[in-house]
Amino acid sequence: MVRRRIPAAPPDPPIREGTPADIPFVRELSRQAFDQFGDYGEFLPSYLEHPSVFTVIALHQGRPVGFLMLALVASSRVMPWEEQVPEAEVLDAEVLAIAVLEEFHGQGHGTRLLQHAVTSAQSWHQVVGVRSVQLNVAHTNHPALTFFRKMGFIEVDPEDGVYPRGQRSIRMARPVTQ
Repeated sequence: MVRRRIPAAPPDPPIREGTPADIPFVRELSRQAFDQFGDYGEFLPSYLEHPSVFTVIALHQGRPVGFLMLALVASSRVMPWEEQVPEAEVLDAEVLAIAVLEEFHGQGHGTRLLQHAVTSAQSWHQVVGVRSVQLNVAHTNHPALTFFRKMGFIEVDPEDGVYPRGQRSIRMARPVTQ
């Protein structure tokens, strides 16, 4: 008798592209993660259908546990690592939102999501010259500030605006070629 070897099922991809079917998940997680800063559960889900926003979903055993939204933006901001002022607007990758369900914090999902943003920006650098990955974070969000610093982000503007609920917004960035 010849035994046939049955291949194991492939593991779940840790990250997949977001789709409109993810709107309820993104809405609920946005409410949980960002309600203290503003009503992000109302408008962030609409970004899933926006053609210029790239959304990815982190999975754990096939279940969505986090998301990241990334967009290309034009900027004329001078970065601390630049030796000269850009001659014209340049492109940066902007992390519009990143969140992981609280019970999955500390398991690497946020790191995978943010690394995906950096890897995407590095690919875009080769094609269209993206120079950095940028994001905003509330000055009161100490765990996020620590996480972003650990991932190589530095503060480029400590007063980049105010969130709807009054927290000061800190602009952070990292070069794509680090």
